[in-house]
Amino acid sequence: MSYMIKGDMNNDGKLDIIAINNIRPYSVNIFYNSGNGTFVDKLVIPIDNTLTDMDVGDMNGDNQLDIISIIDFKNGITILFNMGDGTFSNKTTYKTGYLPMHSKIIDINNDNISDLIIGHLGKKFSIILNNGNGTYIHEMIYSAQCSVESLLAVDMNNDNKVDIIVGDSCGNFQLLFNTGNETFSDPVIYSKESKGSFLSVADINNDKQLDIIVGHQTSQNISVYFNISNDAFTNQAIFSIGSNSRDAKPVDINGDGKKEIITISNDYDEFMRILWIYC
Repeated sequence: MSYMIKGDMNNDGKLDIIAINNIRPYSVNIFYNSGNGTFVDKLVIPIDNTLTDMDVGDMNGDNQLDIISIIDFKNGITILFNMGDGTFSNKTTYKTGYLPMHSKIIDINNDNISDLIIGHLGKKFSIILNNGNGTYIHEMIYSAQCSVESLLAVDMNNDNKVDIIVGDSCGNFQLLFNTGNETFSDPVIYSKESKGSFLSVADINNDKQLDIIVGHQTSQNISVYFNISNDAFTNQAIFSIGSNSRDAKPVDINGDGKKEIITISNDYDEFMRILWIYC
């Protein structure tokens, strides 16, 4: 399995695992959670091509999680609609203006309908608004500094509107604040010390503001950009972790109300490290 996400795919109150199989025969696999620590039932959904990315969300307002996938080297996204009876059908493909690489499902305009953010290979990312019935209004295209490598959609300034953070292949990330009228502010661009490998957010210093965590592929460092609550991020702190990292998750491990950062090594001898930050 090359990629996994989680979601309650059968509305039984338990989180299931959805995984991409990019080895022939290609498939999307759903492992249903039995509730006792095991995943017994498995649904295999055959697909025609390998997938670059995948997410789940209710795209047509029927209270069932559908599967959104990006097919390798195809200008479009594919939706597998959850029929609510253990099957997925009515596969629908929507063409995009540029080659998609990453996807994120989020309600952009606070209408309680899941919209799409798509990161593209050609220095672009786009927002696709959902009509609520599985069809889409239009694609709004924005420019990035380089090819998009990571996407986050989260309210960074506590105004109850989803903002967008975009990481690119040149070592930059940019922050676009949601203005509330289905448009976004001009991007605020931050240059990273080296090529980035991931982005994450968490309130690291317990000031009730989300900070931005950046991993670096070549410098064996992690950076934290602290949110100073006026739509700006300053006081960058750089932490050496002794290995290149490909992912990190902020978690309160010891229950003291403070977030630690668990990093996943990108080296051949893959391992985890825990970064303790004292603010």
